[in-house]
Amino acid sequence: MERFSRCLELSKAVLSADIPGMGLLPTKTNRERWALEKELRTLILNVVKERNEVGYKNDLLRTLLKGAKNGNLTQDLSERFIVHNYKNIYQAASQTGITASWCLMLLATNQEWQDCLRAEALQVCKGQMPNVDMILKMKQVTR
Repeated sequence: MERFSRCLELSKAVLSADIPGMGLLPTKTNRERWALEKELRTLILNVVKERNEVGYKNDLLRTLLKGAKNGNLTQDLSERFIVHNYKNIYQAASQTGITASWCLMLLATNQEWQDCLRAEALQVCKGQMPNVDMILKMKQVTR
C-alpha cells in the first residue's frame, strides 16, 4: 500500500513542474521529487524481487517481467522498463478505480437513478448475464 501512496505523491510532484527545464534545477521541490522517485523505484524493485522469490503467477506484473526479460535489455534498462511501466499501470488503474468508486457512491445516494438503471438493465438483458453488446445498448449507462 505504501508504494501506491508514494506513486500518487510522485505524480503530483511531476505534474507541478511548470517551466521547461525547471525540473533539472536542485530546488527543494525537485529534491523531494527525486527522493520520491528513488524511494518508489526501490519499493517497486522490492516487489519484483519478492515476486521472483515466491514463484510464478500469471498476472500483469509477471507479463511485465517477461517482457523485460525477453527484450534483451541491460540490467539498468530492464529495471527502468519495469519501474516505468509499473507506474503507468498503477496510474491507469487508480484513476479508473477512483472514477468507478465515485460513480457507485453517486448511484448509492440516488434511488431514482438506481430504479431507472435497474429497469433499463432488466429490459436490455432479459435475465441474461450482460455482455459488451448489451451494455452498449443501455443508453443511461453509456451516455
